[in-house]
Amino acid sequence: MGHVAQGKSYPLDEAPMILAQPGEHPEDAVRAVTGKPMTFKASSVIYPQKYKNLELVPFYTIYDARYMVYWPVEEREGLEEKLRTVRKREKEKLELEARTVDQVAPGEQQPETEHNYRGEQTSSGMNKGMFWRQSESWFSYDLNNTGKQGKVLRVEYYGGDKNRHFGILVNGELLKDVSLQGGKGDVIYHEDYRIPDTVLEKSTGGRITVKFVAKDRTTAGPVYGIRLLRP
Repeated sequence: MGHVAQGKSYPLDEAPMILAQPGEHPEDAVRAVTGKPMTFKASSVIYPQKYKNLELVPFYTIYDARYMVYWPVEEREGLEEKLRTVRKREKEKLELEARTVDQVAPGEQQPETEHNYRGEQTSSGMNKGMFWRQSESWFSYDLNNTGKQGKVLRVEYYGGDKNRHFGILVNGELLKDVSLQGGKGDVIYHEDYRIPDTVLEKSTGGRITVKFVAKDRTTAGPVYGIRLLRP
């Protein structure tokens, strides 16, 4: 994580953005700063006001600092609604992170390696900006659960996947038989499964093993995300 800038993180609703009306060209507001080569300001279109003196500089000159390369553009009339939406999402994200004991991003090399990924006849891909993994046989991960705090397994699926039948096992015990039948729209959604205490008692080394096993000659998954949550 040496490439990540240190220091305080800020809420998304406080991040700077460009305000412009339909037909306006916000780039026209960009002005060169006298005496500073390749340095610019766009005070009249930058929101919020605390960033009005923010200087725009070449990316290669920035080191060990937070930066923006791509800026969101919002109409003034739609600003409050935009901020309400961002705040709501940020609140939900923080609440979810506070509940999360461990998580896996299926189909991504580093998270899978860190969680002892295993499987047979598996494949992976990307949809809706998220990676997934599926199998015509089985695949599994080991999730950290120190203190047995995690008691809910959250699994993410795609709403259009259908004719998929598989079992979810935790520590070798069947937790849930899943049947994906589509009809949930062009979205990624989640399902939560409560893990019985009797299953958690079989944990060793502060970990649980989550396994997806295909049934009825179909496919296990695709699975887009796995989280172990506090109740």
